[in-house]
Amino acid sequence: MVKAFGLKWVVMAVLVRVPWSGRVWALPFLTVLAPSAAAHKKANTPRAHKTSIDWVRQMIRVVRRWWPTRALVLVVDGGFAAVKLALACTAAGMEVTLVSRWRLDAGLYHLPPPRRPGQRGKPPKKGGRQRKLSEWAHRSDTPWQEIEVTWYRGLRRKLLV
Repeated sequence: MVKAFGLKWVVMAVLVRVPWSGRVWALPFLTVLAPSAAAHKKANTPRAHKTSIDWVRQMIRVVRRWWPTRALVLVVDGGFAAVKLALACTAAGMEVTLVSRWRLDAGLYHLPPPRRPGQRGKPPKKGGRQRKLSEWAHRSDTPWQEIEVTWYRGLRRKLLV
């Protein structure tokens, strides 16, 4: 990702195996300019500002309209690791697999408890805090599964997931 003057390009690419190369190539097919809030304000447009997450959500809807039955795997960096995007990927009719970096100190929460009849106030958005991922990784009772994946240059590696 290259940033310049508050501008960010969001690119969707299709992975293609080309005959003259031993690697899979990512060929871009959809690109969107996602300006920052400051750049959007400076442009003085009447439209509301869209975040990068909003642009990706819209791009997913467009691609899903073009290819309603194709398996879509969205691989994003940590800047796109957002609940809003994950919920958009699991929305009815979308069925998009989201792969993102997740921090080991990420705050994980249970679902909020159901509201009691007659309960006053705003409903809670999240429940109690769960353990950190780093704690889960070091616990002896964490159920690990060993898988074998194809790594760079065709090497096979074993991973614990």
